[in-house]
Amino acid sequence: MIKEDIKNCSNNNYSYLLKSLCNILKERKNKESSYATFFQTESVVVDLNEFFPFNTIDSNKDDITLLSSTDIQVKKSGVYHIIYKIPVTIENKKEPIEQSLSLYINGILQKNIQRAFGVVDSSDKKRMSIIGDIIVYIQDDTILQLKNDGFPNSSKPICTCNKEGNVATFNIVKIG
Repeated sequence: MIKEDIKNCSNNNYSYLLKSLCNILKERKNKESSYATFFQTESVVVDLNEFFPFNTIDSNKDDITLLSSTDIQVKKSGVYHIIYKIPVTIENKKEPIEQSLSLYINGILQKNIQRAFGVVDSSDKKRMSIIGDIIVYIQDDTILQLKNDGFPNSSKPICTCNKEGNVATFNIVKIG
């Protein structure tokens, strides 16, 4: 009798979980994801402790917008995947480059972002890319910014290099 009760209980739980999963998938299917890509198509110089500007946007909705050249607004809360790649010029550098662009959400530095300080372009030794990647929860009406807040003793202004097909990009995709 106890075995049968456990089996029935287990089957009921399994059925409930399966039904819940199906409902979640149906809900998700009816929702379109938000995404945007911001570009800086011109060469710019961003001094230490300044925010990085963007001049162009490609978006599928009005949920993610460019408020000013340095302020990106996310209107709807959710989990977002953010990736940025900023190609920069490095002239006559023999020592390792220590440049950093940090992500700020509502003015707060996101310390646990995975980022690289200078991935050198194999086709052009005078260029490298600063790359960042993070998955983060964002609240309604949030402001995102990238800031050149590198290392005070060794960082320099960031000078972007925008050759054809290699412009600065900031991608944000709502994933949940």
